[in-house]
Amino acid sequence: MAKTLLSRAVTLLHSDTYTCILCDRDRVLTSRSNGIAPLLTRIEDKEDLRGMVCADKIIGKAAAMLLLYSGVRAAHGDVMSVKAKNLLEQAGVAVSYGVLTDGIINRTGDGPCPMEQAVADLTDPGDAPCVLRDTLERLKRLKD
Repeated sequence: MAKTLLSRAVTLLHSDTYTCILCDRDRVLTSRSNGIAPLLTRIEDKEDLRGMVCADKIIGKAAAMLLLYSGVRAAHGDVMSVKAKNLLEQAGVAVSYGVLTDGIINRTGDGPCPMEQAVADLTDPGDAPCVLRDTLERLKRLKD
């Protein structure tokens, strides 16, 4: 069942300008927001994502930790980092990907993703939402 749902999520991801799809038998949650925002927002809104599958454009360690925190059972990343793949598989999450990469780079393409840097030393997915929210807020203040 998870494989069928994941296939459905991947098809939906590629059918429009979506960046993230979460689904189960009864719900399909879509987003066009970039980065970790779709996952972090749903977590902060206390949406129950347990048992869902996720298809996302990019899954690095930051997104993987949010997926583990949420209880997602399968994940596909069009681009997925090796760290994310290993983390998800070790936790028993079914994984597929289009491209496997050593790391996720930032949006300007000149360095590592700041979200990946923020979770680099984290081992507990329970710490990820707070750390990532703080990082997003700090980056926003730097832009303003």
